[in-house]
Amino acid sequence: MVQDHVENHGIGSGQLIFPVRPFAKREASGKPRLSQDELEALGVTDPLPNGRRYSHGTMGAYITAKCRCRGCKQWSADYARDRKRARTGRVAREWSPQWRRDPTEYLGTDMWRRIWNAAVQDARLPFVYTPYQVRHTHASWLIDKGVDLERVRFRLGHGDLTTTTRYVKILDEEDSTAADAIATILGDVA
Repeated sequence: MVQDHVENHGIGSGQLIFPVRPFAKREASGKPRLSQDELEALGVTDPLPNGRRYSHGTMGAYITAKCRCRGCKQWSADYARDRKRARTGRVAREWSPQWRRDPTEYLGTDMWRRIWNAAVQDARLPFVYTPYQVRHTHASWLIDKGVDLERVRFRLGHGDLTTTTRYVKILDEEDSTAADAIATILGDVA
């Protein structure tokens, strides 16, 4: 499957096989958003024991009436996204047609899991590693071997060096016990 992916996407020597964000989607959800007219057409929730009813697509419907219709879920997703943006200081960006032009460029979650799980099983490692653990180990080993931080940043897809330098701090704080254990495990496997 990996070889087919490489051939189908014309990936050359030295290029990353998988994009930085293999699970990225063109839209936040696979369904188009409900318009204001469609939300209003949903009406109101069933009456609660106290007789109160709430319009679908509002906080009252989602939180108090515990409605999980499409309109109320849309409200919840918007609310969570806006709160995260406010907390992190990020601003909303409009979608650009230059992003993710080819939807086949990204592997679907199920396909990625199948490839990953098969590789982990074939490796017969004594522990089931997650992609995150392998990514972290990859970055740590590159930095430990003296690879330029800018190159590591590019390989990991970090937006700036601040994120990449976190790995340097972790390496400075670590002792060699964990590295020696991993070397022993990998030496036994090879």
